[in-house]
Amino acid sequence: MTGVTKEILQHMTNMVQDLKQRGILKSPNIKRAFLSIPRHLFINRLPPLFLGNRTGWTPIDPFNMPSKCLEKIYCADIGIQLKPPPPASSSAPAIMALMLEAADLTAGLRVLEIGTGSGYNTSLIMHIIGDQNLVYTVENQRSIMQEARENLQRVSLQDANVIYADGGYGYKAGAPYDRIIATASIYDIPVSWYEQLAEGGSIIAPVWMSPGWMPIVRLVKNQGKLTGSIVDGASFMAMQGDFGYDEFRHIIDTSVDKKIKDLLETSPVKKNIQLPIHIEQGYNEFAHFMDFNAFVHMVYPNARGLRYIAKRKIAWLSLWDEDLYSLCALWVPDWKIEVYGNDKMYYQLLKLIDQWEKLGFPEVSKYNISVSIQTEYLKKKKGNIFAQFRSWNMWEFSLTI
Repeated sequence: MTGVTKEILQHMTNMVQDLKQRGILKSPNIKRAFLSIPRHLFINRLPPLFLGNRTGWTPIDPFNMPSKCLEKIYCADIGIQLKPPPPASSSAPAIMALMLEAADLTAGLRVLEIGTGSGYNTSLIMHIIGDQNLVYTVENQRSIMQEARENLQRVSLQDANVIYADGGYGYKAGAPYDRIIATASIYDIPVSWYEQLAEGGSIIAPVWMSPGWMPIVRLVKNQGKLTGSIVDGASFMAMQGDFGYDEFRHIIDTSVDKKIKDLLETSPVKKNIQLPIHIEQGYNEFAHFMDFNAFVHMVYPNARGLRYIAKRKIAWLSLWDEDLYSLCALWVPDWKIEVYGNDKMYYQLLKLIDQWEKLGFPEVSKYNISVSIQTEYLKKKKGNIFAQFRSWNMWEFSLTI
């Protein structure tokens, strides 16, 4: 293929080997796609600080890239911002591989991709499916859509179905789809995606659940519901357009909420307390906290993130009582607890820790998910089923124990 030298082929091979050794890349068809499609041909400019300097956005010729650029472009864990805001990016290859594996793609499936970006992920999907006419990709930024078309032409995919539209509405003309893959995070599953998904088909998408918790989910359409599981956690840019969401909707901002600000300006009744979670030997402490953080945001309605603007402090997890007589915050990055007002919420936190421990310290991958489309709010929990109503659907999480 034009633009692939021995050096570039070695970079591609090294990246694939890295993904295989880490257990992310498993399927031969996905491996072949990564070895066949050069990522650097989808990069037309470099973001500030990409090479460690403080220059602005730098146009670059994909066919004449210096080695130091290629090393970073073919690093499996590096995502690349494509342009100044409004944002668009090329996800890290490790995340692409993870989601493509979860999609279980095979030749002949009909696929809708939400968020074209550079077109690199689109090209991987087309290579796996084997027919570019079966793959549709929707991008809501016209300039990015046009660049993606040009990028795809570089790898001989000039007939790709690249559509300029709001991805939240899907793309009805190509439906029904066997797979819908979202490359931007959502707050809820758009009803259009459900309607355009074939029975037995699946949606793979990152879902913004709470501060610090954005699981990639795999949901299968089955008799009026979407059911599935959590693939892994990740970080994605939020979907734009009519189905975009406020990333701070579950975050208290002291510049807006004066009552919270006033409470935080009192002297803490408890401070510098280590989060009392038992860490199993050999278990990653941060991962353990993220599992607990996800659990709390699922089961406790007054769990929120917190931004204390005056002191430049952030908490991914805070609890408070409705009368604002007590607030308990776990600040990052030192992961220490402070309690304000009275200590009621501190003891509530201890109860949640006890509940989580009795369930066996469940990791986020242990939850099954059921999404009821356009349903009524379910007010009661049933056993180990934790339910929450999001924008228009009911999400239920149940543990595999």
